[in-house]
Amino acid sequence: MNKTRSIFFLIFLTVFILDISGQNNAGLCQQYLFQHDDFPMKPGTQRSGKFVTDSTYYYLANLFGQTWLNTSQYKVNERDRFGNFIKATTFNFDTLETTWYAGNTYEAAYFDSIHTSTWTANVWDLKVGVWRMSDSILYLPDGSPEIAWFKVWDDIGFKFLRGKRVSYFYLENGNTEKQFTQAFDTLTRKWKNDRQDFYEYNSQDLMSKNTVIIWDTLNLLWANSELISFSYNENDLLTGQINQEWNAGPATWQNRFKAEFTYNIFGLPDERFVYEWIEATGTWLNMTHTKNLYNLDSQLTETLYQYWDNDEKAWVSNIKINYSYNSLGLRTEVYYQFWDFYSWVNMSKYLYNYDEHGNRTEYLFISWDFENNLWQDFYKETSYWSEFIPISVDELNFPKVNIYPNPASDVVNITFETEAKNAFCFLFSEEGKLMQKMIFSGNSAKINTSGFLPGTYILRISADTQSLSRKIIIH
Repeated sequence: MNKTRSIFFLIFLTVFILDISGQNNAGLCQQYLFQHDDFPMKPGTQRSGKFVTDSTYYYLANLFGQTWLNTSQYKVNERDRFGNFIKATTFNFDTLETTWYAGNTYEAAYFDSIHTSTWTANVWDLKVGVWRMSDSILYLPDGSPEIAWFKVWDDIGFKFLRGKRVSYFYLENGNTEKQFTQAFDTLTRKWKNDRQDFYEYNSQDLMSKNTVIIWDTLNLLWANSELISFSYNENDLLTGQINQEWNAGPATWQNRFKAEFTYNIFGLPDERFVYEWIEATGTWLNMTHTKNLYNLDSQLTETLYQYWDNDEKAWVSNIKINYSYNSLGLRTEVYYQFWDFYSWVNMSKYLYNYDEHGNRTEYLFISWDFENNLWQDFYKETSYWSEFIPISVDELNFPKVNIYPNPASDVVNITFETEAKNAFCFLFSEEGKLMQKMIFSGNSAKINTSGFLPGTYILRISADTQSLSRKIIIH
């Protein structure tokens, strides 16, 4: 498991922990979205013939949902020759003066055409009249974060209220070994100890344990807090997770939550059962159940959430989410309903519109007005795109490389005429989504493609400051 795979697993883990810890007896669920507009089109010449966002406008509806009110706009001010953003600004709308003013600025620097070296964000201190750094991410040369921090700015008190800083540590094979998290102390204006996460892996380089220790501010020492254990099937798919908390009395780990995951024949998430540990009886009690349905194109079409009624000894439907797509396979609607014990009742919708190139031009959130029995506008984002034709990267000096077989099914072989040092391989879908990343040194490498859907992919190799892109057909 390389660093990218490990980090994405940590994101999944964080979402799951938030999900089960936020559950109540009614089985309420939340949707977590991870979105970065620039990320899918970030890698160098992969932008050729693609599009980048120039600006995005954000709106809120008025009380009657009839008029859109300006709130803010994000605008890219400068890009490098590969299309990576260098400078950007967020402008906020002053409703009293009816004018725009700069509220945040962003800057990024890069090691090369692919890898970000630093990313920073600044907030405007209106009282003093200066920019103050509010966010920062420092990356390693392979694209993995080394230190990331943020602070929350108080526009009224003109000071930072709270914040987090995370330092990442890695093993030699690229797996994440530890995360060290600090919190921003508003009194001393310094970073103070908060928590540490330690990770262990099995023989397949899959995470097997996550041990959490927290800082005891009273005794000024680190103390056990949580232990999360994972289990997998023969296809390396996550099938079980147990969350335990530290019981200082008997000095043992005590069960808290357990989750079990199943998959369909295509390896897509099918069902998830979450259980709560009942210490008095020493048994697991049903808590929540999630069921996913897919269409013939393996696109998610429905997610059903249920909670356990212990009195009736039955699962009770709670929330249902339906997903719709256009002819290009792009998601156009996410439709939320809840069960009122008689029928499914409207809650909210996320609507997406695209241009003829498949770029998302509008994101709309609407909610159901129960009193007037109609849909009301609530929030909207409008994005403007332009085609980016980068200055071509000179591939004449790129080491001679042989890529085979093509078309491929289970594996793609890469061989160099001369030995490569710290070469990076990226496999993208035609839409620009990063599917796999690996780092290798030597004369050859292999990319496992057995789990990918048939189609056309872009293989990008970066070595010795040069880059090369090739189309790969997987059948």
